[in-house]
Parts: sequence; structure tokens; C-alpha cells
Amino acid sequence: MDAPERVALIRPDGRLAVQWRGGTVAQATTYIATAPKSNRSGVAYFAAAGDVEAHGSLPVPLHLRSAANPRLKHHGIGVGYRYPHDFEGADVDQRYLPDELEGAHYYLPTDQGYESTITERIARREAARAASRGTGRTPRNPIPGPESRGGMGGGLLKQREENRKKLAETQRGDAAD
Repeated sequence: MDAPERVALIRPDGRLAVQWRGGTVAQATTYIATAPKSNRSGVAYFAAAGDVEAHGSLPVPLHLRSAANPRLKHHGIGVGYRYPHDFEGADVDQRYLPDELEGAHYYLPTDQGYESTITERIARREAARAASRGTGRTPRNPIPGPESRGGMGGGLLKQREENRKKLAETQRGDAAD
């Protein structure tokens, strides 16, 4: 079959629904028209936009900022960030919003359709975070993956710096001649 003769839908439950030929557009329209609806994402967007309008541009928390210069770490920039994927469930209790917005929750799912699954997931994460607050949740064992040589990038940054030094030396030598 050619691609125009079929439509594949990824359903919210993760299953693939493939419709063939004839009523493809009609079946897709019926599926979308009868799927549970929610305006909660839109409500969340406008609530967040309202906070931006009310508070203006707020500073990013220090632990989320990049310390491009190591001296910035002495001022708390880039210190204390915890990479969520190093923790069980790829989630860690960490502040992402500015201080002025502490405790703000924008997306509040309903109990309709797939949003009920999202509600359950949020509740599980909140329970895990609450349980870990007193214990100082520790990172999980990393999932086995490709071997890394020298951290992220497999040593590419180190190699690039070495190449830059060689180029600088060559340029100094050429300039001296």
C-alpha cells in the first residue's frame, strides 16, 4: 500500500491504530471527534502567561543557570543542580520556577480520558518526592549505555582544545617566520 492509502494514529494508550483505504479520513475524523476533550493545557498556558504579564521576566534559579566560567560557582551559579535522569523514575524534588512563583501549578489535569493517567502519574511523583525529602534521595545506578570516554561527548571537548592549542602554536610559529 502507498502512504496516501493509509493513516496511522498513535492512540493515547500507546497503541497504533492503522486505517486502510476507503473511510480513512472519515474514521480519523470520528476518532478525533469522539476522543475525550480537555481545555486544561490552554488554561495552564494562559495562567503561566498571566504570571509573566504580572511579574515580568523573573530570574532563573541559580542552580539551573550555566556556570560557563568556573568562578561563577563561587556565587552559587550552577551549584546544586540534580540531573533528574540520575534518579529513580527520572524525577527529583527540585525547584524549577523563580522564588516568586514557588508552589505555582499550571497544568491541573481532569479525571477524563488520558488525563486520569497523567493525574495518577503526578500523584505518584509527588508521593515519591515527599517520601524522599527526609531521606536525601540518592541517585540510582545508571542504566547501561554506550561506553563514554571522558564524560559527555566522549572526550570531544578535550580533543578540540588540544587541536586549538596545536593550531595556535602553528600560527605563532608562522608569524615568527
